[in-house]
Amino acid sequence: MCGSHFSKKFSSAAVCFFLLLLFFISCGLETLYYLDYPENGHDVSHSNADRLLDYFMFRTADSSGIDAGFDFQGTEIYYKIFNSESRIVDSIASINNVQTSSDISAAANMLINTKKYRPLISDISTSTPIVKESKATVEIRLNSYLNDNPSGVKINNTLICKPKRNISSGSRRFGFEFNKDDQNNPVPKEGDEDVEWSSTTNEGEWYVDLWAFSAGKDTSFTWSYSKAIHLGSITIKESEYNK
Repeated sequence: MCGSHFSKKFSSAAVCFFLLLLFFISCGLETLYYLDYPENGHDVSHSNADRLLDYFMFRTADSSGIDAGFDFQGTEIYYKIFNSESRIVDSIASINNVQTSSDISAAANMLINTKKYRPLISDISTSTPIVKESKATVEIRLNSYLNDNPSGVKINNTLICKPKRNISSGSRRFGFEFNKDDQNNPVPKEGDEDVEWSSTTNEGEWYVDLWAFSAGKDTSFTWSYSKAIHLGSITIKESEYNK
């Protein structure tokens, strides 16, 4: 009797263990895909004094080798506006620090989830990414400089749209030519989703930071990101547009 009782208990425990094992195997771990990352083609810094150089340029990754079951979305461009130079410097440094992580998407996840950067949108659509092409040369100028250098997003030297801020306030898509008297390019303010606000600021000066990474999702809608590339940063002065 004693041996029979032990056998029944053992059998029940074995069945439970087997069912749990099947559960975990069937659930599995999320499959994350390796994505090639874009390549920066122009170094620009907010400390730059030549406004002619205040543009971003990069080459998008080759998506041809990705598994058929994976939906490559394109190249996401994430940005944030700062009113403090020290804050933008600190932000760039902290994002760069996680690039050494074994998780190749660590920087992209930090941009999205921790630093709360925003995906750049355009004047023709709020959907992102605005750059879907593979192996393409992209040039972005957030704000115009003289008549020969208007704001815009060019893909393979063809103008496709104008870059706009991604915030929920108002029905308009606001631009980056900050002017207190221009309702289409209002001055950023505390509380805007794309602004990191500081009480210590250079009045009338704004700093915009941009990053890019390849992005896509699998059949279960799980997102995968490439290594994030720092496209650079620029300074925008209200005095240039407050005419």
